[in-house]
Amino acid sequence: MTNSFTISAAVEGIVDEAVARTLIFFVGGSPGRMHGKQGKPFLQQRIVGYNAAAQHAPWMVLVTSITTMFAPRRFALAGCLD
Repeated sequence: MTNSFTISAAVEGIVDEAVARTLIFFVGGSPGRMHGKQGKPFLQQRIVGYNAAAQHAPWMVLVTSITTMFAPRRFALAGCLD
């Protein structure tokens, strides 16, 4: 079975890249190019560009939140908290 759409991502580092790839596969997509991998400040400086790219193709930006360790239950993926 082939995935029907490609999602590019911008990530902080290699761990975030692995998480992004997993999430993309989870929703039935194929991972596209992974951008960033140079920390949160690097992504913050380029967020406008990533948003512009997302107007034309599927994109996600994944950053770590220091203040919140886990997503609230209402935002968690189905089956991840079981």
